[in-house]
Amino acid sequence: MHLSKTSIFLAVAIIFFNSCIEEYTPETDSGDAELYVVEGRVSGREGFHYIQISRSSAIADPGWIPVWNCDVKISNDQGNQFMASELGNGKYRVNISADFLIPGTAFRVEVNTPTGELLLSDYDTLTSCPEIDSIYYEIEDFPASAESFIPGIQFYVDYNGENSTAGRIKYEIEETWQYEVDYPIKWTWDGRVLTIYDTPDYSKSVCWNTVANNRIFTLSTNNLNTNRFKKFPLHHVLNNSRKLLIGYSILFKQLSISEEAFTYFEKIQDNSMESGGLYETQPQQIEGNIRNASDPGSRVLGYFYAAGIKEKRIFIDRVDGLELNPATLCSPIYLQLGYGILRNLEKPVYLWLENGTYLLHEMCVDCTTWGGKTIKPGFWPN
Repeated sequence: MHLSKTSIFLAVAIIFFNSCIEEYTPETDSGDAELYVVEGRVSGREGFHYIQISRSSAIADPGWIPVWNCDVKISNDQGNQFMASELGNGKYRVNISADFLIPGTAFRVEVNTPTGELLLSDYDTLTSCPEIDSIYYEIEDFPASAESFIPGIQFYVDYNGENSTAGRIKYEIEETWQYEVDYPIKWTWDGRVLTIYDTPDYSKSVCWNTVANNRIFTLSTNNLNTNRFKKFPLHHVLNNSRKLLIGYSILFKQLSISEEAFTYFEKIQDNSMESGGLYETQPQQIEGNIRNASDPGSRVLGYFYAAGIKEKRIFIDRVDGLELNPATLCSPIYLQLGYGILRNLEKPVYLWLENGTYLLHEMCVDCTTWGGKTIKPGFWPN
């Protein structure tokens, strides 16, 4: 198998950087590991409301450490209690009907851990949320380096709360996009036999991927003359992304939150890097509104809050004026030495035998290897 000049360059570059870059290890208190982390909220929408319970991990070994077998309930300041069911992996959910989700009602979460500790949040008051005004995008250039730029689309939202008292807003974004792999499954090699598909297998050619954007977007109008804000910047998508090739959708969530919740998320935002930061798998080491009632000296991370919510979904199938330049995800490898070179590869091996003999990586024929699913979402247009 012949390696391309590009492959050799990348291998040398990886060795060079691994040998020259000194790993940065922040100084932290060893007690910051294995703290309880409780995250969740009650929204103004009827249905399931979710709580996650975990342990914080060490910076040197970050990861999700779920806490199983907790007794979890949400209660309001009217004396009503709602028991949670366990979903597994540290996730719990509570079903609350619309009759109890009245603006002005305060909620809190109560967690009894398997070791007998009681974790309690403060009460947080549910507020009403105005409708989402408008969401739109503009084509802009984004810095790639000190001297170069990459075009893309920047999303904005207009906020109109003139008929509402909600002046502290948190935005959440969930992206879904359709994508395709470059080849169907047509030839496979199991080490001895070459299988030819008379009808190429396209079952894993088209996928849809849904990802929550983890950036925190908070907006306050409390210091403005009116409860409105024009052109609040959200996320952006570059033209070298494959998200915009076929179809792209965004679910926007606009949440009205309390002053205390707003302050907490502002702290998280200030201490996070856009790429995810040091704690991209868990909340930063910032205490919220949850305490350990069994051991007042033990810190608890995370936050539980109540939020009015409005949602809006938009679809984009093309962006006029933006030339797309996505990265190539599949590069067939030309084989000159026959099938013997495939002996030690994981089976089956995917081949392409038109105009020569080529090896295809699984990513060339199976769209699920890129994180998506072959089942079209119910909200996706025909």
